[in-house]
Amino acid sequence: MAIIRNPAYPNLLIVDGIDPSTDYRGAVRAQLYRAAARASPVRRGTHDFWMCFPYPAQPEGNPNSANFAGEDIDARNARRGARPLRGIGDMRRIPPDSGVAQVQDRLFAALHESSHAWLVPADMKVRIGRTEVAPLLSDELTDRLNREAPLERPALLARQDAHWSCYVNFVSCQDSVQWVRTPDVGGTAKWVQRDPDPVPVRPDGLPELGVFPAFSDLDLYLMGAKAAEDCFPETGGRFFWLEPKLSLGVPMQYHTGLFVAFSRSDYYYFGFYQDHGKLRAERSSTGERSVSVDIGPGYQPLEHELASMMLRVVRRGSRYLFQACQGNYVSSLLSGQGPHTFDDLDTARDSGDFRRWRTVAGFTAPGATPQAIGAITKTWNPILVEGQVFGFETKQGSNQHSFRLDNLAAPRVGTIPFGTLPADRLLVETPVPGALVRPGAWSMILGVPYAQSYDHWSAADAAPKLITRAPAGDFAFGASIKVRRSLVSPWAGGATRGMTMWGKERFAHVRDVVVPARIRENWAPWTGGPISAERNQLGPLLPPVYPTAFIVPTPRADAVPAADLAILDRFRRYYDEAVWQVSKRRFSSDSRL
Repeated sequence: MAIIRNPAYPNLLIVDGIDPSTDYRGAVRAQLYRAAARASPVRRGTHDFWMCFPYPAQPEGNPNSANFAGEDIDARNARRGARPLRGIGDMRRIPPDSGVAQVQDRLFAALHESSHAWLVPADMKVRIGRTEVAPLLSDELTDRLNREAPLERPALLARQDAHWSCYVNFVSCQDSVQWVRTPDVGGTAKWVQRDPDPVPVRPDGLPELGVFPAFSDLDLYLMGAKAAEDCFPETGGRFFWLEPKLSLGVPMQYHTGLFVAFSRSDYYYFGFYQDHGKLRAERSSTGERSVSVDIGPGYQPLEHELASMMLRVVRRGSRYLFQACQGNYVSSLLSGQGPHTFDDLDTARDSGDFRRWRTVAGFTAPGATPQAIGAITKTWNPILVEGQVFGFETKQGSNQHSFRLDNLAAPRVGTIPFGTLPADRLLVETPVPGALVRPGAWSMILGVPYAQSYDHWSAADAAPKLITRAPAGDFAFGASIKVRRSLVSPWAGGATRGMTMWGKERFAHVRDVVVPARIRENWAPWTGGPISAERNQLGPLLPPVYPTAFIVPTPRADAVPAADLAILDRFRRYYDEAVWQVSKRRFSSDSRL
């Protein structure tokens, strides 16, 4: 075992005799804690952070991705002026190259992991009125969202209760993104995700590159680096979170609406496709699908509870027409005025708006006999989606039948054989556990939670359904349906890029955030004394400097290529400068040994 510094790269510490395929941090710490001052510049109490880049490289994400552990806060008591060890990072490998993408990605990982020394504290409190409340823990948040229960406490926490939820409006390396907020219909707010400008980072003698703006003002406040009165000046010190209702964007992969089933693997689907404002029809057995048709700005599902679309399927021999009209079965019953489910059966338009019945698509299925019809909500990504069904009607010749939605039998897990389906009532089918099937006002809510995807296709049958036997011969059936809720998971993080969300907006002031004592006790004080000419310009009190050690654990020091050390040393310099810039020059890292 030895502790070595290559003369060409004196700011890197090589610790050999270490097996990097294990969680090697304990062995590294034992060696360095035993070392004499002349043998190692890194010992107990010398550095706030140890960044370990093992050689040979370890599989990234198997069994772990980059992470920090092994803090030793008591190290500050080792001697006068000693530093607490805030964490030892297992960074998995020396960067394979010094390309811009590699440096940017690994800077983000290093900033993310090291800042867990302060962020995100699950035991923080927020003063709402005169009461201090704790944010909803991630399990509480997802449970309340699944049940559509009010979010009575701030929706700030997500993954592992140690990262921000994607429902907050500030950008942070701890999983939250930046949203542009505007008012919208029905008393809701509309949030549109917009990437902030990258932070320019240019160490002396190296090219400039842009770095993710890692820390929000709330982060810096929690880290003891910014006063509450200086935070979020553009909003008067307020930060916001959303009680979400609807979402648009890449993660929102769902289809909710009507179906015609020819077999368990052969369905027509017609309804809202990945967007509460677009309609599409498609067939599972053939992959045949229509284009997605935009309903238009006249349809606003959040405007009021009964705002919905009337959807229907019309069978004429082997031809199936998929039609839509803006309206609601319940509204027509209450007012006695249309539109009604079966208006314009033979005169629906092929274009125009949806104030009257319009045909969205038409498919032919020769030789296929319908076995079942109904409503379905399916997803192929673990998101929360609910379709709300107001009324369900069939028409065969002059016979018209309205199905009750208020007395459906409780579902049992499993599929229902088509041959046993009744023709006069709807059943609830839930092939797998967890479907969100519950009554609403004048309606039935048919949805799926965050737990998994609930897909239905030629080789998948997990989606919940309202199902009944298909009439014989020609028929039409329809229902009034809306996307009641479509929510990306609170822990979605960067997957929310480019998304839009709607919901009820809530806020608090940074001054009302109560930082846990364990965090406050480890704030580094601002100090006097020179660091550099640039930083001296800030005045007599200078931001904290966090000594950071870059360490290469390896079985054999002589096996580490000089080229790898050159890459790591270059990365080290970018890291120091990045910390200074993304903290808005509120603290810095010094990795010189």
